Amino acid sequence: MEWDLAPGDVVARKHLHDRFGGGRQGGMSPSRTSPNILLFTDPRSGERHGYYDGWGVDGAFEYTGEGQSGDQQMTRGNRALLDHGREGRAVRLFGGTGGPVRYEGEFVLDPDQPYVERMVHATGGGAERRVFVFRLRTADVDQNSSPSTSEPTIVTVPIAEQNVESWAVTPGEQTKASAVESMLVRRFQDYLRAKGDTVGRRRYKSSSGHLYNDVFNETRRQLIEVKGTCSRPAVRMAVGQLLDYSALEDGEPSLGLLVPEAPASDLVALLDRLGIVIISPTDGGFMDNAGGSFT
Repeated sequence: MEWDLAPGDVVARKHLHDRFGGGRQGGMSPSRTSPNILLFTDPRSGERHGYYDGWGVDGAFEYTGEGQSGDQQMTRGNRALLDHGREGRAVRLFGGTGGPVRYEGEFVLDPDQPYVERMVHATGGGAERRVFVFRLRTADVDQNSSPSTSEPTIVTVPIAEQNVESWAVTPGEQTKASAVESMLVRRFQDYLRAKGDTVGRRRYKSSSGHLYNDVFNETRRQLIEVKGTCSRPAVRMAVGQLLDYSALEDGEPSLGLLVPEAPASDLVALLDRLGIVIISPTDGGFMDNAGGSFT
């Protein structure tokens, strides 16, 4: 059957498997009836098993392999994903693991580094075990480390269900911050879309490869970074990213930083001097310190 889903489409997982095959449970679902490997990702289920999937700073989506106990083995779904190119199978990523799932697009394994091995704590914080983290690239972009000169310099692309720059593979503050960041991105994009705004993320072509920001509001032309903590290192990183990305833009977008709560007063003053608006969640939505211009 010809694939007819577009990124952003939401479909019941049961109906998806009725049409395209694949196992109806689990995160990895190679199909025997169509040339597809269906991947499902959910930060809540990953957290229970000690890891997080999400976007890396180099634009790769890192997806943890199958196997929830002991060291993971390069068999079954893991082997199918590793060999997808040679076997001519398309990799389809979905946000969510059950019920309605959202199609994020077609991906391919990074040709230079298809996966890495990491040590994570077992479910419930048990002994460490080895997992495979597959590095996925969107199938419709240049896979070389240096982007093609014919490729557009700036493109707005969909936001995946998870959207974090980095995460720890052992329990700790960074792990918690990554989970909060992923949640904030998901909530904020849903909030803006409910208001009728067009939301995505920016992909920039640079001399060293592709760069990705967290959230871009096309309707209001606002560039937003998201952090799961208000710590000084996190805020300083966000400032650097916003200034870097905005320098690559044609024109000057408004800049915003979405954090769980207001940072320390000296950091607020720094952001104010730089013209960066602070956004934070409320019980019913979001607020900012710029008269609601970002919310």
